[in-house]
Amino acid sequence: MFVCDKTIRLLNSRVTFDAASRQELCCVSHAHADHARPHQLTYATPATAALMQARLGRLRIESAPFGHPVEIDQYRISFHPAGHILGSAQILAEHQGQRLLYTGDFNLQESATAEKLEIVSADILIMECTYGHPRYQFPARAELIDRLCGWIHAALKNGRIPVVIGYALGKSQEAMKILADNGFQLCAHGTIMKLVRVYEKFGHDFGTVEPLRGSSILEGKVVVVPRRAELTRVINRIPNKRTLFLSGWAIHEGFKYRCGVDEAIPQENFHHARPGKFCGISAPARLRRAAVARGETGRAILSGEESLIV
Repeated sequence: MFVCDKTIRLLNSRVTFDAASRQELCCVSHAHADHARPHQLTYATPATAALMQARLGRLRIESAPFGHPVEIDQYRISFHPAGHILGSAQILAEHQGQRLLYTGDFNLQESATAEKLEIVSADILIMECTYGHPRYQFPARAELIDRLCGWIHAALKNGRIPVVIGYALGKSQEAMKILADNGFQLCAHGTIMKLVRVYEKFGHDFGTVEPLRGSSILEGKVVVVPRRAELTRVINRIPNKRTLFLSGWAIHEGFKYRCGVDEAIPQENFHHARPGKFCGISAPARLRRAAVARGETGRAILSGEESLIV
């Protein structure tokens, strides 16, 4: 039903999934840069379409709301919530009684800003497995939120300016929503604010967020900035600061020292989930084949036939 020739492509069709190079037609699971590229024609959820336009400019995108199938080259394509970031979707392709599900990046846990993951049955399952190896055991979400809020409370109490560093799309908005709901005042970099405005259009309330400027008064506020090399100067200009990096890779010992920050929190539940968790919940009796895209599974065992790496 599919081939993988540098990208996942449905047989006898123009349809590709999250292609890294420009394609005639691509279904995009979510708006992160490693999944969302400019194509001749893109299909995506309305939120993903809006985020892609905000990041990449004017594009030819057909919006497909969750659960509303479209017919493309004799395939029935539908998008279903993946729980990763706003608008993120699993993509289901149906053809001649067969169902193929491409998960994209997914998250099984609760999220403050992403639609809850929907369990979808399939004959063929292609999973993103960035943190697929069993060695990636992450703390519970509540524990991570307590750590984040506790670290910020301590910094503010000591008269420091807490600077939270996260990816411009997804982690930053998730953290901002959590912090806003816990009563913190926020100041965010313009790159993040541009995407916050899209989140607000889709119903998310971050309270009053001050855009980060050279004249900004930062005392008593949490500053949120993206992880980009050119921002080093921006961060260095902030006086009396404490820095915290949100990343799933913070699960590795010594990560904060390699990144040059004061603290790091492994926000796996803002990112990808392990395949064993997903299959344990979602694998129906009909599942015949499972494949792993862009990740590692170690000795993870999947239902059905032997798993493949694509």
